[in-house]
Amino acid sequence: MPHIPKKSKPSLKEKIINKLLKRIKRVKGGCWVWVGKKVGGVFEDGKRVTEGYPTFTISLKRYSARRESYIHLGGHSDPGDKQLRTTCGKPECINPAHIFLDGRKIGGRPRETSKKHKRK
Repeated sequence: MPHIPKKSKPSLKEKIINKLLKRIKRVKGGCWVWVGKKVGGVFEDGKRVTEGYPTFTISLKRYSARRESYIHLGGHSDPGDKQLRTTCGKPECINPAHIFLDGRKIGGRPRETSKKHKRK
């Protein structure tokens, strides 16, 4: 009987890329809007004001869709504890062309050079 090779299980990288590509909606302006789960967000008077940040889970581990898009679709190395931001300013966008390395640590104060956070 001929040997039939078993199908290999997809690697973690392949699983991550598949999840990312299945949960985006490409919109005008080049944004890839995340249509999957989001965490965080801001509530006021019991109503959600902001949607939160794109995430997904594989084998009970939560991943940031923005960070994984930057690494696996954008071809960048892992930024470690540095924050990633989008040039479009949309937290739901995971287009690697819109994602850049902020340079400050996660949980750090906004940079002075940011238009959004510029002091008056």
